[in-house]
Amino acid sequence: MNNLAKRIAAKAEICLDSTMPVDIRYLIHEDNAIIERFPTMMPQFALFAPLYPEPPYLYKAARVVVAFLDNPPATMPEGLLPTGLVASPTPMQVTIFADYPDSTIASYKEAVILVGATYNDTPVLYCPLIYVTSDTALCAGREIWGFPKKLASIDIEIGDHGFVHCRLARKGEDLLLMEGTAPNEIDASSLVSLNSLAIINHKVIPGVAGGQPDVDLLTAIHSKQSVKSAFGGTGTLKVAGESAQVLGTGGTVQLLWSLSDLILPAGEVIEGTKPGAA
Repeated sequence: MNNLAKRIAAKAEICLDSTMPVDIRYLIHEDNAIIERFPTMMPQFALFAPLYPEPPYLYKAARVVVAFLDNPPATMPEGLLPTGLVASPTPMQVTIFADYPDSTIASYKEAVILVGATYNDTPVLYCPLIYVTSDTALCAGREIWGFPKKLASIDIEIGDHGFVHCRLARKGEDLLLMEGTAPNEIDASSLVSLNSLAIINHKVIPGVAGGQPDVDLLTAIHSKQSVKSAFGGTGTLKVAGESAQVLGTGGTVQLLWSLSDLILPAGEVIEGTKPGAA
């Protein structure tokens, strides 16, 4: 990479090496340094024909739709939060639809439900439900961080005048249907505030002999987001099936959608014992 390219890259929070496919080689600008990274494979279930490299993962030009319920359920279902997390004093449920056209693990779509919680009195987000359209994204999310990912059908449409239409369906059932308009350009402060919270997952691998799980951990991950443009508005969210157990009856929402670059880094174990640890 020549000096001019390096100077241009240094001005961007996230940038690609345009001479190589994103799944082979990428550049990350972090702490005033350019990291030239060749993704390497890591131990995983599919050892012979591995699905994913080790993180961090880069997402370029992602379209991310975030919806905040105006009247979230006052309480969470019993057993939703794992031991170690406490429900947030102010109820918060966040629904996210994301379209990733260009990422380290190729293109896919995602739908996420997050709930507000606290860990050691620190505000965090807990992920009880998440859906993707790619088996690579599913396996990487489950096996590395413990995201409870499932395969589903996901539609994301952002049209003229800020029209937003998002749909999540699984096994023939519509679980989420979001519609609204977000035509007003806004600053990214709301997204930055949300993105500053760690996402907590309960990573469980069932015991091979039954009974107790072989792995039972709480993990935390801090993603990084560089917002290129953001728009706000209002809409409605209809929910059904397992989504309704978290989001209640749905209702009106505050909508934000953005065009962003993101980095999904390695996480950390905050509760439990790593396999092989003394």
